[in-house]
Amino acid sequence: MTRVVLIGSLVALALAVFAVTDIAILERDRVRHLPKPVWVILAILLPVAGPLLWFLFGRTRPGRERVSRPIVGPEDDPAFFAKLQRDDEAEQRIRELEQQLRDLDDDKPKE
Repeated sequence: MTRVVLIGSLVALALAVFAVTDIAILERDRVRHLPKPVWVILAILLPVAGPLLWFLFGRTRPGRERVSRPIVGPEDDPAFFAKLQRDDEAEQRIRELEQQLRDLDDDKPKE
């Protein structure tokens, strides 16, 4: 009987340590329902139930994260237009340099 209690206690402790570690390293935007410190307290005070509650209800599953900012189309993003402007300027500069090279090639005397 002592072995069962000892093994059960070690499993509960390991589960609590794993849950507290997971809570500590998880990004804040993936935590649901309660703040992170409350989840830590629950995981410590309720050695089996707290970690189980954390893994079932406290964290979002990978791929189901909440979006923290609204998704906007490229027409609403000023950075998109700035990038287009830079790309156009770079292409224009390349065209000018190519033309200068062609002009230099035309100036060479033919033998």
